[in-house]
Amino acid sequence: MSANSLTQSIVRFLNYNGFVAWNVYNGGVYDPKIQRYRKNPTQKRGVFDVCGFRKSDGRHLEIEIKWGRDKMSADQLRHLDDLESSGSLCFVARDFDQFEQWFNSLDQKKKGVKPRQNKSGGFGSTI
Repeated sequence: MSANSLTQSIVRFLNYNGFVAWNVYNGGVYDPKIQRYRKNPTQKRGVFDVCGFRKSDGRHLEIEIKWGRDKMSADQLRHLDDLESSGSLCFVARDFDQFEQWFNSLDQKKKGVKPRQNKSGGFGSTI
């Protein structure tokens, strides 16, 4: 499995299980005239790879995909703090099993939003 296939699997899983989710491309766009990548000046830095919302209540969701030795950037860590403090559902996934375990924990109906870091290095919030 690659980062791209993990992203696709998570988006399909969410869309099948009560969410509307999509992949977010937050990179530059190649401009052949100047032969380099251009950044969009209106893009927010640190936005996660998957965005969406839960159909039942409209609650915002973002999932960051980290593969191999990838680490969270400073912008992503700030964005994670913003998401958690706003009550959004958020998670950093390194593999599908870890993501699925987090997703299944959403059904436990815990009170409040409690960020956690698990043994495999993922962050997330539960409800």
